[in-house]
Amino acid sequence: MRFSIAIITLSAALTSVLASPINLVARQRGYITLCSDDLLEGECEDMGITIGTCRNLPSRLQDELSSFDTYGYRCQFFTDLTCSGRNDEWTGRHTNLRDTEWNDEKSSVQCFFGPSG
Repeated sequence: MRFSIAIITLSAALTSVLASPINLVARQRGYITLCSDDLLEGECEDMGITIGTCRNLPSRLQDELSSFDTYGYRCQFFTDLTCSGRNDEWTGRHTNLRDTEWNDEKSSVQCFFGPSG
């Protein structure tokens, strides 16, 4: 009987620990979506990212990007390869860059978690 109570107590303790909320960072997608046309259409690619690491956009999307979704990552997009040139920070879904100075301008990106600081 005591053994059963000990097992039940241990199970309850483990369940409460294992059920604790997971940090949002652990649930992020690990990629951003990039598209050549507005409304996330045309040629699209899910590009894997590593936090804080510069990535050149896929060659077919360099200077062709018209919409994208960062899925909550804070991403610095650059006009030139290797994260150089003019840059601007974007977060979330942007479905029409055609009405901005950034349409068909992006060539590389560096993404981070959390708010800008």
